[in-house]
Amino acid sequence: MDVRELHGTVSHDDGLTLTLTRDVAIPVEELWSWITDSDRTARWYGPWSGEGRVGATIQVTMASEEGSPTMGMRITECSRPHRLGLASDAPPPFAWPLALECAPRDGGSSITLRHTQIPPEMSMGDIGPGWEFYLDHLVCAIEGREAAPFEDYLRDLSERYAALA
Repeated sequence: MDVRELHGTVSHDDGLTLTLTRDVAIPVEELWSWITDSDRTARWYGPWSGEGRVGATIQVTMASEEGSPTMGMRITECSRPHRLGLASDAPPPFAWPLALECAPRDGGSSITLRHTQIPPEMSMGDIGPGWEFYLDHLVCAIEGREAAPFEDYLRDLSERYAALA
């Protein structure tokens, strides 16, 4: 599959910030369930377990990664059905905050993923294509269709994301 479209932007405030948005033809409340219900997150990112409340740490299994690693994510904010904030418990330099924002729009809703404070030594050529992959998998799960493999995202988007950093 050809994945040529780059959806993300990179800014350089307080480290690197990666922002990606997708539109979907479902109400914002249903989109919210795709990012908060473990059975649904399992279909595009990976399942999670634990207590889903602000201040709690959940265990997220990254189903598409080699070995399906599990990592802790602390819920820093939850404003249902509009904003979910998370902080990884990964060791530096792999830990930085991220937020998922859901908003209504004509004909459905949009989701914006924002990673902030990404250390400058991290490879945007890997991070950008990775999140393009996951958000496309979200859209495909919602629409009931197959998504492209990760290798296609690396091939088509890695150099372009590296140039943005």
